[in-house]
Amino acid sequence: MSVLKKKFLITTNKSNDLSVHRLTEFFKMKNQIELKSVKFSEWNSEETNCFQAMVYFNGKRVGMASNEGRGGCTWVTPTDNVQDYKAFVAHCEALVKSNSEEYYETFSVVDILFEEWLEAQYAKKDKAKMDREFAKGLCYRKPNDTDAYNIITFKIHGKNVAITDMLKTQIGRHHLIKSYDKLVADGCEILNTNLNFVS
Repeated sequence: MSVLKKKFLITTNKSNDLSVHRLTEFFKMKNQIELKSVKFSEWNSEETNCFQAMVYFNGKRVGMASNEGRGGCTWVTPTDNVQDYKAFVAHCEALVKSNSEEYYETFSVVDILFEEWLEAQYAKKDKAKMDREFAKGLCYRKPNDTDAYNIITFKIHGKNVAITDMLKTQIGRHHLIKSYDKLVADGCEILNTNLNFVS
């Protein structure tokens, strides 16, 4: 049985703007604004995110949010009841005024909710990718290495063997546990969540 080691960079798309995260929590407490039917065009996003979304306020659809991705503001145009839309705009303006520390546009709350949606989408993709990697081999992170992870894959007669197949045989399980124990002894963090011998 042969062992192959590979190293991968971890890419993240999360916003580093702490004020955005702080405001996200503030707006989530209000729990009155929601985005639905979100459409995002990554390739068309230049200076800002290019997206469209239906905006709901107090459970009612009030408008469609859009940003062309060229650095301009996000706009929300009314789609249904104008009075509901006006109440939504007044609510957004009140939220902006309550945060006098920094400058925000009227519909900044929509941008923040979109960023939250986008972060959740990236998290889903990252999880799906890691689940595929976990099936291939032992994924681990070396001490003090936060930007990358490594993977050890196993081969029998030149063919890759999945972790699930390794766990089915005594010799495969033995090699897997041996590699796992060595990595732990070296101070590595094991990332796999599919190892049934780990308590």
